[in-house]
Amino acid sequence: MTYGHDPNAIVGYRPQPLAIQMPMMAQMPHQQPDAPEAGLLQVLWRRKLIVIVVMVMAIAGGFAYLDKVQRVYYTEAKLAVEPSAAAISSAQGTGLTESFLYQQAGRMISARFLSDTIQANGLNQLESLRGNALLKLKKELRIEVGKRDNLISVGFESPYPEEAAKIVNTVVDSYMADIASRRKDVQSAVLTIMQDKYKEVQQEYKSIQTELDKFLQANPSINIDEQRGGTAYQNLQRFNAELAEARIAEIRTSIAYQNAPSAVLKRQWEAASGQVKRLETLVSDEETAASQLGGNARKFSRLETQANRLDEMSRELERRISEQLMKMEEGNQVASVEILDNATSDIDALQYSPKKSIVLAIALAVGLVLGTGLGLLRDWMDQRLRSAEEVMATLGVAVLGTIPHMSRRLSVAQRGKRVFLDPMSEVAESYRTVRTAVYFGARSDRSKTLLVTSAMPGDGKSTSASNLAISMAQAGQRTLLLDCDFRKPTQHSIFEVDDAVGVSTVLAGREPLEKAVQHTAIEGLDLLASGPIPLNPSEILNSQAFSDMVDELSLKYDHIIIDSPPVNAVTDARILSALCDATVIVLRADKTTRKHSEYARDALNSVGARLLGCIVNDVSRGKSRSGFYSGYGYYGQAINAVTITSGTVRPSVAPARRLIPSEIDGR
Repeated sequence: MTYGHDPNAIVGYRPQPLAIQMPMMAQMPHQQPDAPEAGLLQVLWRRKLIVIVVMVMAIAGGFAYLDKVQRVYYTEAKLAVEPSAAAISSAQGTGLTESFLYQQAGRMISARFLSDTIQANGLNQLESLRGNALLKLKKELRIEVGKRDNLISVGFESPYPEEAAKIVNTVVDSYMADIASRRKDVQSAVLTIMQDKYKEVQQEYKSIQTELDKFLQANPSINIDEQRGGTAYQNLQRFNAELAEARIAEIRTSIAYQNAPSAVLKRQWEAASGQVKRLETLVSDEETAASQLGGNARKFSRLETQANRLDEMSRELERRISEQLMKMEEGNQVASVEILDNATSDIDALQYSPKKSIVLAIALAVGLVLGTGLGLLRDWMDQRLRSAEEVMATLGVAVLGTIPHMSRRLSVAQRGKRVFLDPMSEVAESYRTVRTAVYFGARSDRSKTLLVTSAMPGDGKSTSASNLAISMAQAGQRTLLLDCDFRKPTQHSIFEVDDAVGVSTVLAGREPLEKAVQHTAIEGLDLLASGPIPLNPSEILNSQAFSDMVDELSLKYDHIIIDSPPVNAVTDARILSALCDATVIVLRADKTTRKHSEYARDALNSVGARLLGCIVNDVSRGKSRSGFYSGYGYYGQAINAVTITSGTVRPSVAPARRLIPSEIDGR
């Protein structure tokens, strides 16, 4: 049959488009399954290149930082500081040692001490203290008091290890000199006080003793024993003895407080002074009571009591002066200070920052975190479909099969006839799986005309259409492959036939349908190429002539596989999908995006297309983790394999030839 009237109308053919009554599918809202969430490790493995690159950059940044940054060295000295034994014994259980250590640490960090140290030793000339030397030294100098020992650590950090050691050792030496100076001053002051008091007591004692001797010479007959037995006299003697002890205690606490001033020692000193005043009052009262005795007896009692009291005070002061002189010789009255470790400038023995291991560890951690974040962000922004689960969740249709990746070194013809040229390959087995899914997905009367399209160009729809047609023909089905991709026809290149005649010439009336259909090397498979590319492909496909041609061909073949342009590129696929019994979308793994696939699905549904499912193409081997492809196929190399068909298969690819009308009618 010849369609059209003007044999030269192929270029200028503009038939009036027919209004094709396309049944609109009721777009019933349905709940689509959520896209499967990829695990963190799976996402990181997928984006491992980003993670690795970021980690390498972070480590490189760490090395660059170590190369540019100036090292800061830290050195320290350790001091063992003990307060005086006298101070400790006079304040047992009061925590004097700990408070004394903090007092000494505060003295070393005080502005007066540091200022004197800087001025006396010229530390303001050092690079480490350039500028405001006092402020820098006070800020950078570290004074730490040991919690379980009597140690004080003095440390300093600087880019110059020699200067750091000099600063620490100078501060320690200045502290030692200050301790020695204060020790000498305090000890001298205490000794002077005791010596002055001793002279005063001795002078008073001699005066009283002289007066007592004169009294006894003048009154040789006084009854001393009788007077000593009086109650007033006895009380006066006892109170005078207690007063002497209290005054000695007052002197002892006064000396202890001057050695190591503290709130506890101050309270003890005040308590001793109060006791002295109380006893002085009692002595005064008893002296008044003793005044009731006889005149000579009363005078004798008073003189003897005073002499005894002054004698005891004199002996006690003499003993304390001897002890003070011994302590001054030992040099431990204020504190005992010993340098355990001097600050060193040896670089190999010093702590420094930043450390290479720490910087690289931080860089590695930062790189891992940033790389993971960028990988997750990139994966979240990546809208490409990666698994069969994502395809089904996005489109809401079944995945008919997944096609493994084919080498780019293969020609278009080799890829398009892979099922025929290598029937025992994984690719061939995958297309046979798709064929089975098509058979079981729809009744034979509902899948006679099958449209194969894609969302975007380059998804592999033409290769899938040719291989699917070959697999159907090998199953004993009379199959016609109809190339309706007037934009970029490919099937004539796959089967290596002449494209001078085809659909466009038939519809233009330049060639009868019987002569346009061509045999292929595959038994049971014929090809109707697209023919020369027309200017109005959409109008041709939407014409009544094209619809009548498809109806006529469907009477002669079991299956008609139609190769159409991509859905999102042009409108041709929508027109064809409305005419066909079923439509299959080809998606390319890791290339087709959710947006494009959803748009293609919605576009097909809008014209009432019956979407049978989708084929995921170009899946890399080993993608079973993402659900695309398991890599299952024939074990080993198929040797001496036998192919069972319904007829004789040509041993090799022969040039295709056109069918004559009698052959078509006979079929």
